[in-house]
Amino acid sequence: MGRFCILCGRTRPNEAFGGKGERARICRKCRKLPREKQETLKHEYEIFGFMEQSHVSDKNVARLRTLARSENPRIADLAAVVLEVVQATPYKHRRLRILARERRDLLNRMEEAGLILARPASEDPYSDETDPTGAWV
Repeated sequence: MGRFCILCGRTRPNEAFGGKGERARICRKCRKLPREKQETLKHEYEIFGFMEQSHVSDKNVARLRTLARSENPRIADLAAVVLEVVQATPYKHRRLRILARERRDLLNRMEEAGLILARPASEDPYSDETDPTGAWV
């Protein structure tokens, strides 16, 4: 069966892991990466995880503020965008629809940061003319 590596996202055989705690969740190939790269990957997965939560709590908002002050510019930008999204819409239910109506600029920043998939330029997915029911959101 194997185990799941939290950095590379692959299922590897049990022999590819070792140790206890977090070492048991990171494969040997990923452990060879530089410490900064490992931390960057962990922080990115953590930030993307906040977008999947149904409700982002006050403790998570505090964690996002900490990550927004990170020395790594990629992590700081991602955390700043997610922090702004969470402050605008703390609940996941209809988050994209609310942002499309009220904060189009923030939705575009989410696309640029890679938090949501970008749409083709030929179609505007946020306008009500393309889909009168608005079922895609």
